[in-house]
Formats: sequence, structure tokens, C-alpha cells
Amino acid sequence: MEKPTKSLKFYFIVLLFVTFLGLVIFSLRNNSKLLETNPKQEIKYYRVAGIDDGDTITLETGDTIRYLGIDAPEHIIRLLVKNVVERKRQNIAKN
Repeated sequence: MEKPTKSLKFYFIVLLFVTFLGLVIFSLRNNSKLLETNPKQEIKYYRVAGIDDGDTITLETGDTIRYLGIDAPEHIIRLLVKNVVERKRQNIAKN
């Protein structure tokens, strides 16, 4: 069996690169809606009523929002939030 020549290796690398580039372009084309912005879109602001766990919040409207791509340890976050809220209450009571 012959060893592949350098030119065959070169063509193989070029083929891999072109395939990768095609996949990237295909992916961006299909996800173009994620990249588009709408300047006429109204921005709305909401107050956070509470933090349910490390990746979920509740708004004053009662709606629940869960952050995608975040896997936070709920019990530690709950303790930290409880401490922060307690400190804020103490500061408000002092003033």
C-alpha cells in the first residue's frame, strides 16, 4: 500500500475546510432570523418580583422566565439571594 502523497493530503485538507465553511454558511443562513433586528419593535421593561432558582425569575406580571443555556445550582443561588434581600431590608429599615 502506498503512502499518500503530499498533494493528496493537501486536497483532503482543502475538502475539509470547504465542507466546514459550507456548514457554517448554511447554519448562518438558516438562523438569519436570530440575527435580524427590528428597529420598530417596542422595548418593554418589567420589574423582577422574585428569583425562583438559579435560572428562573418571576416578573411582577406573574410571568415566569427561564434562562436558556444556564444550569445554575438552585440551592446556593437561593441562599445568596436570601442574604442580599435581607441586607437590603436591613438597610431600608436603618434609613
